[in-house]
Amino acid sequence: MSISDFLTSIRAEMPRCDAERVGAERYGSPRLSAFELLGTNENVLSNVLAELFDPRGAHGQGTLFLNALLRAIGERIVHTREPVKITREFVTKHRRRIDILIETNSALIGIENKPFAVQSENQLSDYQKDLEERAGKRKPRLIFISDSDPDTAKEYVTPLRFYDWGKNESSICGLLDEVHGDIRSYHALAFVEDFGNWIKRHFGGEDNMMDELEFYAEEILKHFEIAEERKSIGAVLLAGDRIRREVIDKIGSHIWCTLLEAYPDLEGEDGELSGRIDQKHTAWKIRRPSWPENCCLAIEAGKNSAGGVFYGVRALKPETANARNSPDSVCFERDIIEGSLQDVANGSSTNWWPWYQMAPTSNWTQDFIARLLIDTDGRVETHNDVERISADLLRLADAIEDGLVRGKRRAEENGVRSG
Repeated sequence: MSISDFLTSIRAEMPRCDAERVGAERYGSPRLSAFELLGTNENVLSNVLAELFDPRGAHGQGTLFLNALLRAIGERIVHTREPVKITREFVTKHRRRIDILIETNSALIGIENKPFAVQSENQLSDYQKDLEERAGKRKPRLIFISDSDPDTAKEYVTPLRFYDWGKNESSICGLLDEVHGDIRSYHALAFVEDFGNWIKRHFGGEDNMMDELEFYAEEILKHFEIAEERKSIGAVLLAGDRIRREVIDKIGSHIWCTLLEAYPDLEGEDGELSGRIDQKHTAWKIRRPSWPENCCLAIEAGKNSAGGVFYGVRALKPETANARNSPDSVCFERDIIEGSLQDVANGSSTNWWPWYQMAPTSNWTQDFIARLLIDTDGRVETHNDVERISADLLRLADAIEDGLVRGKRRAEENGVRSG
């Protein structure tokens, strides 16, 4: 059978597969997720973790989650009536903020949650010193939740991943799996499962929403049973990664055209979107000539092969360790850009990024691309994930423009007054 005939026969089965999927969604709602709908950034994740680790949290499971964490780091577990204090955004004497501080009778535990952002200069070593000074007779511990290794205080920091990648490392996902069978509340169990599935999608590359698409895979497997059709299947598989890159480039083209319609003088770097985000920390940049130097909209991946995709405004902050290492990338008007973006919700910030957010689905694997194609009948630019990124980038461009106009007006008014 020719490849054309093979694809024609598959296409004829699509209506039946679509109908089976509709039935699965009606009775299972596999795509419904509060974490996907509401979005997550560093602060939201820290709020979730603090709530779970708090024995008085709304989950109603007492010390269950906290003791799982304490066992993972080798500390004494706490008993039901033992006093525990949980503090969010604890301010140190250096005016830094520890994301979560846990105080028990025997330990003072600081948790720095850095799932997406880079570490500030001497951040962890400053935290460790502060914990040691405050601990008294308690044992000071510093937990670093990140896919990155600690830059400082390495001999003191306990690393904790969100997802363990099968390396027998302690992870948030592992803690949730450990206590899953002991959760007594249906609502708490549903929340933890949703959170765990979100972690697996965004940090582990597991797309558990793909179960609803199993009907399509089963149809291909039926054809695999026919020896004469296996060559056609092999040819399709051979093109898999090329198709993935083509779809990613179509997404980039759609985003570019959306922004270009609003700002016709946009400039972009050479190279397609796929070529950029297949290499970690290689940004795909778009900017207006009138914007401050080294300020741009950008899409970037935190891992190779389009893993951990995020987007936002890129403008390196002066007088930071990153600026000293990359002096040609500094944006000396970063404070103006930050002021422009302060009212744009749901973003996080780092030295490199005054505003960024993870893509709704952050790992752009072949499975993800397959889902885009199936969900949209091939018109990937209409997918909600793509439209959301386009809309957010346009919103950010508008905010930068408004902020620059306000800044120029203030400068003119100050010039008149001084004159």
